[in-house]
Amino acid sequence: MKTNKLSGFTIAELTKQKALLKGLLIGGAIVALLLYTALIYLIIKNGKTSLIAVMPCGILFILPGIMKWNQIEAELKSRRTK
Repeated sequence: MKTNKLSGFTIAELTKQKALLKGLLIGGAIVALLLYTALIYLIIKNGKTSLIAVMPCGILFILPGIMKWNQIEAELKSRRTK
């Protein structure tokens, strides 16, 4: 059975991790927005529509952060209800 790695942390440590992760996700979203803007500009300027295939792959680098955020939220919620 899979063990919960977050159970070893205190509530304060989990809150700190949550805040750090929030900053990383916001920063990553800003960088992704800038990269998407540049990619759309290149698609329009050069007419290379094959670059559109790259766009859905860009969300994959944010996905692990979102999953970790949800795990931290679930752990904090379970501890608050105890």
